[in-house]
Amino acid sequence: MPDSLGFSRRADRLAHTFPSGGVPGGGVHLRHRSPDPPGRRLDDARDRKPWGRLSKGGGAKDDAATDASAAVDESVFSQAHGTFIAVEYEAIPGEGEDAEPLRLLGPSDVVVLGVFDGLGGAGGARYEIEGMERKGAYIASRLARGITLQEAERRLVAPVTDLASALNMGTQFAAGLAERLQLEFHRVASSLAGEPSSLRSSMVRVLPTTAALVIVWPSRDGRGVGPESRLGCAVWAGDSRIYVLSPSRGLVQVSSDDARVKSDALASLESDPPIDNCISASRDFRLNTFAWELNEPSIVFAATDGCFGYLPTPAHFEIALLDAMSGAATSEDWQRGLAASISSVARDDASLVAATLGFEDFNALRAAFEPRRAYVQKEFVEPYALRQDVLLTADRELAALKQRRDELAEARSQCAKQLWQRYRPGYEQLVAAQLRDQEPAP
Repeated sequence: MPDSLGFSRRADRLAHTFPSGGVPGGGVHLRHRSPDPPGRRLDDARDRKPWGRLSKGGGAKDDAATDASAAVDESVFSQAHGTFIAVEYEAIPGEGEDAEPLRLLGPSDVVVLGVFDGLGGAGGARYEIEGMERKGAYIASRLARGITLQEAERRLVAPVTDLASALNMGTQFAAGLAERLQLEFHRVASSLAGEPSSLRSSMVRVLPTTAALVIVWPSRDGRGVGPESRLGCAVWAGDSRIYVLSPSRGLVQVSSDDARVKSDALASLESDPPIDNCISASRDFRLNTFAWELNEPSIVFAATDGCFGYLPTPAHFEIALLDAMSGAATSEDWQRGLAASISSVARDDASLVAATLGFEDFNALRAAFEPRRAYVQKEFVEPYALRQDVLLTADRELAALKQRRDELAEARSQCAKQLWQRYRPGYEQLVAAQLRDQEPAP
């Protein structure tokens, strides 16, 4: 196993490569990287290298933390591009199966974002690593992240000039990445010793994880305006998603879920169809690709299903993003609000990483999206909320009616008992006589 992946050659030392993604003890934990001035490489230690890794710094715990286990990271990489933001939430602190989101800024200002969601059901087998038990899903997401980081830094170095070249570059990257993932996943799986999963199902996999990556190349002038402003390519496996959010078009899903039963986004919220394609060591998998043009300032982001899977409609995901933005004074405030919004509804691990592209600053970003926020609120969120209020009122009335019905049923039962005591002597007079005749003589 190459040490550059972050994995020790010995399987019993793999624990060193699997950070918990949060500070032990629970709570919302906020980590921030101070904004850098435009044109300056974010990591001084990598100034002379072609790639800048925007990974979490050692920020302090927020005193105003809540009981949810969320981590937030923020990095401004230049005013010409915008802001990187990342939100992480662990349903069970220290057991999160989502890897840390991937954020890279490469040659010619190519941006790479990625999320990785270990599949806890299919990857339920547990492995002991230096005295600690970890699910295969936990290991898989972190292994996939490390491999993807290496492959992105190695392969995504050439510029692209048009949509065809963006698709070609993305397809070649996906092919190389899939080959490397398959090799390394089999190698790690063969070195792990653990308890076999108690699940016996066609859905069980060894080291299963989703992956959703988005690669964005800048325009030739780098301004982020015009018909050729940016070119994007999504690469994914599973049901983690790539989105683009723009002031004119709103929230647009780019990737399509690898689900056994094909359904639209609303139907998938209601049925949660099982995945039929994911990265794993036990089965063949594919990495899907799709390239498109971004012809206006936009936000591109990758998100695991914990971010959007517990909301009533897809429009509610958009309004969560925009409400957190609208109520924020800075990008850090936006992240805090988004982290709070996600952690308030998520019942699973959740991770999201985004880059704002083509906006002058955060105030311009917020102003650009305010009309869209008002539109979505009025046209999609408020009508649903009205019907939700009607339903809640009906539920309350039904609960009160049920309680009244239970009270009436109990009163009827007591009435029957009282009436029976009056009716019983005449009704049982002959039966009582028989019982007296059967009594033994004294």
